[in-house]
Amino acid sequence: MEAQYLVAWLIYIVSGGLFTWVVIVCSRSLRAWLRDLIVGSAMVLIFTPWHFGDSSQYWAPALLVLLMDVLREGTETGLQGGVVILCMTTAMVGVVLIRMLLRRRKSVRNIPVSEASG
Repeated sequence: MEAQYLVAWLIYIVSGGLFTWVVIVCSRSLRAWLRDLIVGSAMVLIFTPWHFGDSSQYWAPALLVLLMDVLREGTETGLQGGVVILCMTTAMVGVVLIRMLLRRRKSVRNIPVSEASG
């Protein structure tokens, strides 16, 4: 059982990495902030893990845990997978905002003085 669990995670991580690479390649023509949001959202949804069941022994992608909780128990449960995804999405948006501000600061510094003065 343990070997199957590890093989399943290995297959999931490799296929998630390939999907993320496809998203990165397809979003190259977009603006940097939009590309960061799309790639970040894909990575959050794919790679955020959460434990399932009563024990913390086994983990699964949080999106799948959320879907299974909703299908199995309805919305009366705590929906912990959704809370984790929400927290990770908030952190990802924060990182994207910081990257956007750093890019803007860098681009303002690189403008020649004649163009900056108007």
